[in-house]
Amino acid sequence: MKNYSSEKGDDPNPHPDPSEQMEMNNVHVQRLRMVVLDGANVAHAYVHTTQRHSNSVDHHHHHHHPHNDIEPNVLGIQIAKSYFRNAGCRVQVVVGGAGAGAG
Repeated sequence: MKNYSSEKGDDPNPHPDPSEQMEMNNVHVQRLRMVVLDGANVAHAYVHTTQRHSNSVDHHHHHHHPHNDIEPNVLGIQIAKSYFRNAGCRVQVVVGGAGAGAG
């Protein structure tokens, strides 16, 4: 009996099914470096940084808020996620904890 797969080359299945292709993509994704962001701290740090910058630009606006009165800004998380994804990393944002409320 003749082995036809050897005539087609080394790969007996030249057209892998989509699930095999997805598995290959998952292996590639798992090799990327993982970055875990503390979402609450990133969102608060973003607000503090932007306030400091706006206070230095606008000299007429001089009141400072205590840490507890400041609303975190999700834009800081989005910027950080984009930065690390563009650097070729996988990104996971962790938000939550006692009294923090996941969201």
